[in-house]
Amino acid sequence: MKICIIGGGNIGSALIEGLLRANALAPEQITVSDPSAQVLGRWSQQGLQTSASNAEAVRGAHIVFLCVKPHLATTVLQDIRTNIFSAQLLVSFVAGLTLQDIETITGVRPIIRVIPNTAMAVNASVMGVSSRHTSEQEQASVTELLSKVGMVIPIDESLMNAFTVLGSCGTAFALRYVRACMTAGCEIGFKPDMARDITAQVLLGTAKLLLETKSHPETEIDKVTTPKGITIVGLNEMEDQGLSAAIVSGIKAAYRKMS
Repeated sequence: MKICIIGGGNIGSALIEGLLRANALAPEQITVSDPSAQVLGRWSQQGLQTSASNAEAVRGAHIVFLCVKPHLATTVLQDIRTNIFSAQLLVSFVAGLTLQDIETITGVRPIIRVIPNTAMAVNASVMGVSSRHTSEQEQASVTELLSKVGMVIPIDESLMNAFTVLGSCGTAFALRYVRACMTAGCEIGFKPDMARDITAQVLLGTAKLLLETKSHPETEIDKVTTPKGITIVGLNEMEDQGLSAAIVSGIKAAYRKMS
């Protein structure tokens, strides 16, 4: 299998890093196109095929990943539509670009829409996936490849905006929590990097606990909260300061922006 990744920015790079890290593809099976000579030089040094021409890059690829910024997507699709053949599978990572938008520009073809996050780079992303005009084999092929860089969740396209907020923007929301814990950690005696590592490992362990046990968060909270204990004091103070309300409000505000 050969793939083409159009756009070597944050998302495109995260995908490449994750695939290489998982040994899912050899470097020579990946072509990346980008207008930046610096980006192309970085990947060329690692053995990837590179091109400054999107139209040239898609030739010969079994799967074409569109990883450009939303305001560039239409121009790029118009650029490649005469070079991409009907048998090639087009996978869009572009937020806000619908399956119908892509079909209108490129014609009827197998299209898969994916909303990932940058944790693809460490094989721990979560990805919402919808498709149009794809066979079960095509869906399975993309799912198998993307599963190397994280969790794949098939969803109806009507949920894509909601998934973008919860699954993609969610990375930044979680990082803001980590940053707050680092600040507090410094106040109670830790150096910033140690506070970061402690908090990140707590999040990693907690996430693993929920994913593997399918437990409700409140069930796990009850296990570590004792009468008159320090955990409940901390939780109550956070709620008094509006922690849960702020999170819900922030997610809803981001969703309204998407809509």
